Order: sequence, then structure tokens, then C-alpha cells
Amino acid sequence: MARRLPPPHAIVTRFLRERHPRPVDEVAELVQWPAAQLTRAAEEAEALTREGLVRWDTAASWMLEAWPLATILTILGDDAGLLPAGLHPVPLPLELPAYLVLALRTQSRIERMPHRVIPPADFTEYLTDLLHRAIEPETVDALRDDTVFVHAWNFAGEGDDDA
Repeated sequence: MARRLPPPHAIVTRFLRERHPRPVDEVAELVQWPAAQLTRAAEEAEALTREGLVRWDTAASWMLEAWPLATILTILGDDAGLLPAGLHPVPLPLELPAYLVLALRTQSRIERMPHRVIPPADFTEYLTDLLHRAIEPETVDALRDDTVFVHAWNFAGEGDDDA
């Protein structure tokens, strides 16, 4: 299988600056997916507009699935501020029981993740997904006044999809 190459800076920055529905070919280039496969996924997700464009929030979600945050931030370079501050990684040194780390690493390789279109690229992305899904609605409500959290939590839903 050929190694996927991340999209160029210009494509990612344009996508993040222009938050409106995008052409299928542009989203396919952003996530490095065949356009026909992306179209099928967009149809299944009911993410195509009447004009046949992919909703921005869906495309943003797929971009976050397609590339580890570290990769996106490397692509963005000085434009990393286009992503909400709450999406920027922070170190989290942990000391966990060995059995738990072993189990989670194994689970990351075998777990079917039907909620995702693109599986996690690595263990860190798997844990990010797992922890994201563990956040309870009460926690989101308790953090509703924390703008860093809210902007990161709602990132893929901030597009102007009224087109």
C-alpha cells in the first residue's frame, strides 16, 4: 500500500480560513482519499449540500481523523493559530499499570471504530479518540464558559454550511 502524503500547507490553510462547504475533489485532496470513496461516505453521512458540496463540519472532522494533530500542526507551521488553542497538544506524563497500557495498545489495533471514517493513525490518536468519546455531557456543560475548551470541542461544527 502506498504511503499517504499529507496535503500541502496552502490546501490546509485555505480550508481552515474559508469555512464553507467544499468541493468533493478538494476534500479528497485534504484527507488523501479517492474522490469516489469520499463521495460515498459523504452521501452516507448526509453531508452533501444540494449543490454536491461537502459540508465544512464533516470535512473538518475527516481532516482530524485523517491526520494526527502533530502532522496538521507541522503542515500549518506559523499558521497553527488557525486551529483552536484547545486542539494543540500538551504533554501528559502518566504512570499507568503495565497491563492497562498493554491492553490499550492491543485494543487500539483490534477495535473496530464504526463511528470513524478513517481509523486512528497511531496510538496517540486512538487514545485521543477514546478520551474524546469519554467526555460526558455534564462535563461539557460544566466547561461551557471556558472558551478554549468550547472552541476546541465545537471545532468541526463551526463552519458556515448554509450554502
